[in-house]
Amino acid sequence: MAGEPRQVGLPEHLGALAHAIRSGQPVPAGRLFGLPELPDDDCWLDIAGAAALTGVPPKTITSWLNRGGPPRNPFPVPSRLLYRLFWPRLDITSWITRQSTARSDGVKGHRDFPAGGQLISLRVDRLCPW
Repeated sequence: MAGEPRQVGLPEHLGALAHAIRSGQPVPAGRLFGLPELPDDDCWLDIAGAAALTGVPPKTITSWLNRGGPPRNPFPVPSRLLYRLFWPRLDITSWITRQSTARSDGVKGHRDFPAGGQLISLRVDRLCPW
């Protein structure tokens, strides 16, 4: 019906945001959702924006939020508005910086491996020497 809002699925939203970030286009502001203005050039990200910026699937992010993960660098706690989750972009970029440091500093004798969109830590001395 004409005039009705169009529903956008998460994969489509994620793709559009990832494209905007990669190409340097402006990212939609949170004021459209009634979120408070953030200082400087910061903006609000929803779960699709957080996934696009981090490269982590949305389901992994929600899993981390439910379980307080990843263990060495917990994902930032979001603000909730109208049953949706939002983060200041600065929180997510700070997490990415800490995550890259946490990966390089890893636990002695362990190595992190990506598996199904998550990182698992395995003891190096028990791995097959390919």
